[in-house]
Amino acid sequence: MEVDQAHFRRQLLPILKNIANASFVTFDLEMSGITTRPKYSAGDRAHDIGKPSLQQQYDDMRSAAETFQVLQFGITCVEEDREKGMWSFC
Repeated sequence: MEVDQAHFRRQLLPILKNIANASFVTFDLEMSGITTRPKYSAGDRAHDIGKPSLQQQYDDMRSAAETFQVLQFGITCVEEDREKGMWSFC
């Protein structure tokens, strides 16, 4: 479901109900200023100085989250059907 500013209030109650009934909920943020190319590499594999550690990756994402703004916010609600042994999106 796509929700924009004009329809947010009308969709809020159904969204909250889906969250309340979900087995788990995931969040996805699209932020300005986040690059996909690691700063630990010049971009050319010949100059690659290695993969950053998990701590370096966390520090980079944390710094970006403190610096840049959220452009989109995604929510995925998932319900478990134990009888069928299946998962479904709310």
